[in-house]
Amino acid sequence: MSAFPNSINFADLPKKAMGSRVSKIQIAPRNGNVFSDGGQIQIQLPSIANSYINLSQSFLKFKVKAVGNNASIDHTSYSLFNRMTTTSQSAVLDDLTNFGCLYSTLLDLGMGSASLRDWGKVCLGSAGSSNQSHLGAALTTGAYTGCALPFFTGIWNSDKMLNLDTSDGIVFTWYLETALNSLLADAHDALPTGFEIADVSLHSYVYTLSPESQSLLDSALGEFGYSQIFESVAHSSDSKTTGELTKISTLGFRYSSLSRVLITHRVSANQGDSKQLSISNRSHANLMEVSLLVGGSPVPERPITNDPAINDFSESLSETLISFGVLGDKFSQLGLNGSTQDRLTNDASTDDAFETCHNRYAEENGTFAANKDVQDAKLKNFAGLGTFVVAIDTDLVKSHSGGSESGIYSGLDTIGSTCQARLRYSGASTSSQTIDYYGFYNSILALNPITRSWEVSN
Repeated sequence: MSAFPNSINFADLPKKAMGSRVSKIQIAPRNGNVFSDGGQIQIQLPSIANSYINLSQSFLKFKVKAVGNNASIDHTSYSLFNRMTTTSQSAVLDDLTNFGCLYSTLLDLGMGSASLRDWGKVCLGSAGSSNQSHLGAALTTGAYTGCALPFFTGIWNSDKMLNLDTSDGIVFTWYLETALNSLLADAHDALPTGFEIADVSLHSYVYTLSPESQSLLDSALGEFGYSQIFESVAHSSDSKTTGELTKISTLGFRYSSLSRVLITHRVSANQGDSKQLSISNRSHANLMEVSLLVGGSPVPERPITNDPAINDFSESLSETLISFGVLGDKFSQLGLNGSTQDRLTNDASTDDAFETCHNRYAEENGTFAANKDVQDAKLKNFAGLGTFVVAIDTDLVKSHSGGSESGIYSGLDTIGSTCQARLRYSGASTSSQTIDYYGFYNSILALNPITRSWEVSN
């Protein structure tokens, strides 16, 4: 069948939207004005007739400062959050735990150094340094630092706007991290005792239809009514001792459409230590093979393999990029590696400094030496910083002709099956590790036409 290219198809004109108006709203928390580490922030969406909110183009604005002693944020301000829940009339629609570690990992897989210097520095609470990419903004006890964070998991990543014509608005709850986990001390003998967040508001755009347009939309709804699909993330964790060479972790991932599983390793002793990057510093721990077992069957059929002896983790990174649909994408940006400054001589007064690539993805033991702080990390160009992560793609349709872009979702059905991770290591790891597993799965969000409340199925 022949057709004209779009560039000369003058009959193919875009259609004008139905009668509507767009307004920007700012929603304040319902549980206070100032929040401290370990606390929580609750924001409830309003109920507005004939209106829809665009969560994918929304952001949480706030300002933050240190309490007790000056410190820097671990990577970005996402590390200030430990958990995010979404509820509707007490029913849990989405619940992401170990929030900061996931968002740090996703930023490494989707944000290059240029974006970190620009958008990251201005909005995300990053220090904006490509050499010290995991160094967050410097916080003082006297002045606030402003942040504006979008979110890209849960219903925030839905491709449809959310109906606000409900009996009770959806509630988002952010649980704040501890200062020892989320901050890096300016001086190792002056640890941060906390942080304070103030002036919080959710900035969003609301699309309101005229009564006539709303009637037309209601009449055009199919049998599923106001339903939409979004990608949820579940978290599970395990631990590995230094000498363990095989690890089988049983995961609670039982969903009708599991699309990928992301796996990270972090040094266990770094957790809760403000002289370490507790959240963002990751290790490969001599990982040699990785796969899933679903109902006893391996996924993929052949395990993903590495050769730690020669720092060959090319297959792990390639499979990770496949799972996020960006393998071979020339416009995709990664922030896994950094540069370090070296000299031809030991004389710092000579002008012989040059930069070399620091392969942080191949860091076996993601940790700093003892009693370190921000200044030590800068002087050593963040030696000991690791960014290793591996993801297993479980989407049945991997080509560009399938997936969400073609109107289908095709994750692996794990309902009724035991889902396990099988990890093999080439040798003992330097330190004991905390292993975090994140299962990405498809959920259907539907508005009950009788109760006007949201329900979720997955």
